[in-house]
This record gives sequence, structure tokens and C-alpha cells, in this order.
Amino acid sequence: MVTQTAILKSKGTLLEVKRGGLTRNINEMKRSLEILAGLLANKAIRVVFRGADAYTDGKTIVLPELRLLEKKHMTDEEIEAAQSFLEAIRGYLFHEVAHVMFTDFKSVKSFATSGIAKTVHNAVEDVRIEREIGKVWKGAATSLVNMNEWVIAKIHPRFHEQPLLGQVLIGMTFTAKVGRKHWFWDTVIPEPAKKIIERLWDEVLAIRKTESTEDCARLAKRIMDKLKDLIEEEKKAEKARQKGQKSDDGEEGEERVGGGGLSSDEPEEGSDSGDSDEEDDEEGDESGSGGSDDEGEDEEGEEKPKSKKRIGKKLAEDLEEALEHGEEELSRAMKQNSAGSLLKKEINPNDVNTERYLIYSTERDTVETAPEGEPFELQKLVNDSHEHFGVLRNQLANLLKAQSNSLTVSDLEEGELDSSLLYRLVTQKSDRVFKETYENVDLKNVVITLLINQSGSMVHEPERIRLAAQSAVLFGEVLDALKIKFSVMGHTTLADGEQRWCSVTDVDRNTYTRFGSNRFTVFKDFDEHYQKVKCRFARIADPTFDYGNTHDAEALLYSGKRLLEQKGATRRIIITIDDGEPVPNVPLPSSPGYGFGYRFPSNSKMGRVEMDRRLIGIVQQHNDYVIEVVKELESRKVEILGLGMCTDSVRKFYPNHVVIRSVAEFPTVFLRELKRLLLPGRK
Repeated sequence: MVTQTAILKSKGTLLEVKRGGLTRNINEMKRSLEILAGLLANKAIRVVFRGADAYTDGKTIVLPELRLLEKKHMTDEEIEAAQSFLEAIRGYLFHEVAHVMFTDFKSVKSFATSGIAKTVHNAVEDVRIEREIGKVWKGAATSLVNMNEWVIAKIHPRFHEQPLLGQVLIGMTFTAKVGRKHWFWDTVIPEPAKKIIERLWDEVLAIRKTESTEDCARLAKRIMDKLKDLIEEEKKAEKARQKGQKSDDGEEGEERVGGGGLSSDEPEEGSDSGDSDEEDDEEGDESGSGGSDDEGEDEEGEEKPKSKKRIGKKLAEDLEEALEHGEEELSRAMKQNSAGSLLKKEINPNDVNTERYLIYSTERDTVETAPEGEPFELQKLVNDSHEHFGVLRNQLANLLKAQSNSLTVSDLEEGELDSSLLYRLVTQKSDRVFKETYENVDLKNVVITLLINQSGSMVHEPERIRLAAQSAVLFGEVLDALKIKFSVMGHTTLADGEQRWCSVTDVDRNTYTRFGSNRFTVFKDFDEHYQKVKCRFARIADPTFDYGNTHDAEALLYSGKRLLEQKGATRRIIITIDDGEPVPNVPLPSSPGYGFGYRFPSNSKMGRVEMDRRLIGIVQQHNDYVIEVVKELESRKVEILGLGMCTDSVRKFYPNHVVIRSVAEFPTVFLRELKRLLLPGRK
């Protein structure tokens, strides 16, 4: 018999599974967006994550920090809503990218004669650019459909409260996207707006056929003119009625406010029959859209309006008022119902899981290529490296002899006894009489990243950063000789974290974990030839470099992402050199154990004790995030080796780690561990 307790436990377990799925999807979405951002970089488009924001300035696309979606306690409905949000955010990115790629902003500026005209133009252009990007990226069309469905569902409950022009414009553009057979037409659009849209049905069809920003500009003007014609049509009918002439709609059309009327047969009363139809057709041809027949079905197989009813006196008056005085109201309505604004509203920083690592902004993050160094500085590093590890480098060079066969490396201080070298014990008093045998050594599909901590603490002990530079040189010399694909990258932060910490609100301080900006420096990329760029390595220990703090987890994530992008690799390895724990780019707490005071934010209502508690929490979150990232990368088959330079902190974060107690022994240990990674498994 199933007890109530068992049922509740089962539901709780299922909820945790769904929650775990959300976390995985968020991580996957961030990775996919970052990859897409990398592709877009070639088009001078930058994608950044910033708090709960969602907007673009035409060059930079700002997306919200997706991990804000994860609350401490989530219901089934909240998890499903978060999943839908993820799909919408991808579509939003494609939409904004499409603007940058396909909108001719010069045409936009030349056309915008009034605020309403500009808003109409933008709305029509939105439909066109979404259609165009769907032709470039197959996945974009699906993502945009998901985004539009999400937006429709969000605006549905309060759509009737929107201004008339907003209802008409949103109704026209969404109908152009999804068609009249979609539930949006029957369920969402109010009848008065629907009557106006039906009179502009040729323009709705024309929206689907525009081919350029200029086409959209002409069509927007045509829509504006048509709206004015509808008003003029009613004025003529009213004037005729007052003269005692019976209009086509008569009083019945006027009394049924927003209800339409009888079909008009008199061209002189402003109907769309006769010559005016021909004029519309000509305008349609100019806008790249063409006209359409009055009856039957359109090219999408949708039933078209069977008659052209006047919209009625009251609705015409409302429309005229909107065109004359509704510019600000329309602009506000379109902005509030845009995908960016709706996405932003979905995230409430007061209701997020503040125990997670959350980024305030990636806007100032930089990834830069190191400048060229001086050849004589590089030569000094090479000479120093040779003095320290000449023997080990020669041993590793023996790997060049190995293809897919077994390899034996002799002249070692440990391993299997090599009987052919026993004479050394007597004649040379040397204990280098051992060997190691490796099976199926294949280095063709190995890719490695050397990740170097470039924080201030590494520079305060100059020998540390110099030895890291020497290790990088040796790393490059050996892997280049072995023809192994590799990269070398340094990581630190910009000096903006404390300033941002002091400028944000207490809500932000209690929500976000990372305030400072990352600075990643690439000394050698995977596809670069080492011999051509090796002078950059002299810059690793450059005393003029602005060394800051470290966000280790994000440096690992970025390195792992780049490794995973290397196609055909069977082994992916990160070797990270650190001299301590992550130090977030925020003020360090003044509590015992830290020993630093800090400038207290003038706009904060938090007490000193509360502020210290939050800062200590941020430091812990940075540590926890390193552990989380290492687990994630290792689950994706990325091997990570943590080398602790005069620190045992690597024990906390890296299952595979080596603690190097003195600077003097670092070079030897570094190469020994490199050899161990390249020759896994002893026979």
C-alpha cells in the first residue's frame, strides 16, 4: 500500500529531478549563447550578460543572468515557466542579431518623420528581419517561434488595456507572423482593433513580403495613409448623413460602435473600391508586396475578409485621437510589450537563490591577445628554462618517436628497473636506473590549455610570476616539438569591482556574487604557430601589466569551453597554475582572518556586521563555484590539473592536484606532471 508520505517523497524527488534539469538547461543555454556570441563577434556584435536586463544598443546585446531563474524553492509551474523563458531568451537574441545584420539604419533615420511613423516602421521591420535570419540559421526560426508564442501568452491577459493603436499594430504584426488561424486572432485581439485590421488586410499580407528596410518604410507610410483614409471615410459618411443623404451604413453603423456596418458601394464616399483599389495595388508593388484580391483566400490559405465594412463613427474618432495625440502612449505600449521588456519583468532579484554564483555584469569583460614581447626577454626565459629542466625536456622529446606503438622512456629516478643501466650504480653512483613503458601513445588528438593566475599576489612575489612564465616557455617548446595543439592563457580582473559594489543597491549586493570584470589574456591560441608568437610569453611576467584579482571558476569555464570547441580531440586537458584561493574583485571583509578594511558604500543601509557577513559569503560562493565548475568540466571529459605554487589551497578545488612547497622545485615538478599527463598509465 502506497502511503501519503511515500507519495509526498516521490513528488519531492520528481521536483528535484526537474529542478536539476532546469539547472542543466541553464548551463547548456549559457554555453550555447556564448558560442553564438563567438560567431557573432565576427559581425561586430557583442553579447553580454547583465543582471536582469535585456536590451540592445545596435552593437551590444545585453541578456539577463540566466542563473537568476533558479529560486530556492520552485513549484512545477515555476520550473516550466523558467524552461519557457530559456527558449524565449534564445529567440530574443536571434531577433536582436537580425536587426544588426539586416536593418539599414540609414533608411530608418531618413523615414522617421514622426514618432508614430517610426513605431509603425519598427514593428513592420521586426517581422522582416525575423524572416531573414531564419534563412541564415535554421535554428533561428524555431527559436523565434518559441519567443513569439511566449510573448503572446504574456501579453494576452491585459491586451485589452493597451491603447487602440497598440492593439492594431501588435495585432497586425503578430497576425502577419502567425496567421489568422492562430488562437491569437480570435482570443487576444479586441473587436474594435480587429475591424481596423480587417480593413488593412492587404497591408498585413504585404508585411510578409517586404524585402528591405526601405520596403518596410514605404509600407509603414502606406499603413499610416490607410488609417487616415478610414477616418476620412467616416467623416464623409457623417457629412453626407447631415446633409440628409443616406450613407451606406446609415445610423445603424454609427450606433453599433466598433461593430462595423454595411458594405459601401460609393467610391465618392471614400470606399476602397474602384480607382482607390488600383492605387493600393500600385503602392503594394512599390513596397515589394503587391496587392491581393478582395475575396477568397490569401497565399497562406487563410480566409480573407469578405467585405470592406466601415469602422464606424466612434471608432474613427478614437483612431483620429490616437493618431493626433497618442504618440507617447503608443511608444510606451510597444516598449512594454516588447520581448526585451517582458523578459526583464520575469526576473525578480528579490526572489532568486542568492546562494548561487550570480554575475552582475559581463559588459566590461575582455579577452585580449597579448602584445609582442622583446626577443631578448624571451631568450632569458628560454635559457633559464634550459638550466632547470634540460634533462626532462629531452625525455619528453622522446615522445616524438612514438606513434601508436608502445614507448619506453629510460634514465628515470623511479619506475621499473632497467637492467641495462645497473652499471651506473657502481661507476657513476647514479640512481637513474629506472624506466617506464607506455602503451598506445597517441598525441595527435590531445589538446591542452595552460592557465596562469596573473593576480597581484603572483606579482608581489616576483619569482612566482617569472617561474610561471618560464614554465609557459618550456610548455610551449615541448608541445610544439611534439606537435600537440595547445593554448596559453592568463587571467585576472579589472579594477572596477569595488567601485561597482559601492554604486549598486543593497538588493544587488545581496543577490550577485561577481561584480568586477574579467580580463583574459591569450598568449597563444590553439591555431597559432608557436614559433611565430612565442615572444608574447615574455609578457607573462611584464611588470607594467595591471594585475588584479581572480575569478578562477570563470577562467576555468572559459578555458573549458574553448577546449570543447576543438573538433576531433579525444583528450582535453587544463593545467592551471595558482598561488592561492580565488579573490573576488570586491572589498575584502574587515573580519578577523582577512585583515583589510574597506570603503563603506554611502548608499547602503546595511550595518558593518551585515556587510562583513555578505562579503564573507561572496568569498565562499567563489570557492564553491570553482568546485562546481571543476565537477562540470570533468563530467564532460575535460581533465584538470591544479598546480599550487607555495599553497595547498588547490586541495580544496582539484581532485588532481600537486602542492609545490618551494619556488625552487616548481620547474621540475611542472615538467614531471606534464609528462605524467601525456603518458597516462604505466605498463
